[in-house]
Amino acid sequence: MRSKIEATWVVGYERGQHTLLRDAEVVFEGNTILHVGKAFEGRVDRVIDAKGKLVSPGFIDTHVHSGHRASHRLITDTGRPMYYGQPFLEISVPKQGKVVKGDPRYLKHGDKGSAAAFKLNAAFTVAELLRNGVTTFVEYGSQSSVQDALLAEVSRLGSRAYLAPGYDCGRWVADESGRLIRARNDELGREGLKTALSWIEKNDGAADGRVRGILVPREVETSSVEVLELTVRAADELKLPMATHAAYSVIEFYEVVKEHMKTPIELLDALGMLRPTLNIGHGNFISTTQTSTTRFTPISNAWAAPASASRTARSTSCAARVRSTAGRATAKRA
Repeated sequence: MRSKIEATWVVGYERGQHTLLRDAEVVFEGNTILHVGKAFEGRVDRVIDAKGKLVSPGFIDTHVHSGHRASHRLITDTGRPMYYGQPFLEISVPKQGKVVKGDPRYLKHGDKGSAAAFKLNAAFTVAELLRNGVTTFVEYGSQSSVQDALLAEVSRLGSRAYLAPGYDCGRWVADESGRLIRARNDELGREGLKTALSWIEKNDGAADGRVRGILVPREVETSSVEVLELTVRAADELKLPMATHAAYSVIEFYEVVKEHMKTPIELLDALGMLRPTLNIGHGNFISTTQTSTTRFTPISNAWAAPASASRTARSTSCAARVRSTAGRATAKRA
């Protein structure tokens, strides 16, 4: 069937760049786009009225965390000064020996009610992305049950996704006084990587090729050098993309510098991870030494808007400096 969409605005592509067309048409048949532009004079079987609407290619969201994330949104701008305005530390750091409650992403597989919660969160995530024009997304390393639920929804609703369980060598926890402690377990990271590779082997190419695997050591500071090196090796062998959170937090930045005498970006570069197929989450904190590294290394930088950096800067009294340096790294999608 040949279909024509008549729209008030159409995002087209001309002379090597996107262009906005007024009162234009898109004609497609099956999976093939036949025409983008003004009046199409050929035969069509149906006309879709999109007057007053924008028709565009599907957007790509390179940094998605599954779920409603209501807890994050409630406190996005109100993180405690002692945490340098980092709101994720307010809701994702349990007391030592405890678990985060109220968010299905932190449930273990088999917990009561978890199957329904995972399914609901996955349905909401994929539907919300599609509703906002996103047809391809990268999920940033939630556990296996979340990935399984997302796989089912992507298959059902027809979008594309890069999926696989994330892994790390331990998370941040808090002592009785609320002080941050990094709980370290290198074996946990190694086993997590094995789980991710097993999931990818089983599901890469699922949903008629619309689901692809990706290796996600969740954060630079919670992953050992060994696990990051193993990730690079697996990515090279299997031709897989990678993603990680890096240079996203004042605390993370200085923890990495203290441990490795390198900034997070410099550490990734030293390990051979800095490449076009690496997706860096945030990358807000750019030092003088690492700017030259990132400027000449094509990477994909996800969610590093100056506004995000400026929020953090309010607690560090360097908003102007952060605004001027955020986003200097060359962002090139692989």
